Amino acid sequence: APSPSFSPDGNYILYNAYRNFELDIFTYHIPTKKITNLTKTGVSESNPVWSKDGKYIYFDANLTQPGYPRGPGNTSIYRMALDKYEAPFKSEKFNSLFKEEDKKGK
Repeated sequence: APSPSFSPDGNYILYNAYRNFELDIFTYHIPTKKITNLTKTGVSESNPVWSKDGKYIYFDANLTQPGYPRGPGNTSIYRMALDKYEAPFKSEKFNSLFKEEDKKGK
């Protein structure tokens, strides 16, 4: 597994750790000391790296085959959006997107 890496803003550390014989991807939030498991899939995700803007992480995995006991086999590269950078979705915004127009004047 690669070395842990700091997020572009310096507030998070991204790292791999074994959980149930498979590698998962975790973040550690330095100010709050909170650890978050980003993957929890039952297969190994490895080699996580930050995007330059810190909004995504990239990693490699074989999402259909656990790595234990034979190894991950053929892996692909995946991108994961990190929710902490997105504003919470507001239901009033949803309602305005699907508001019915008044067609009486036509």
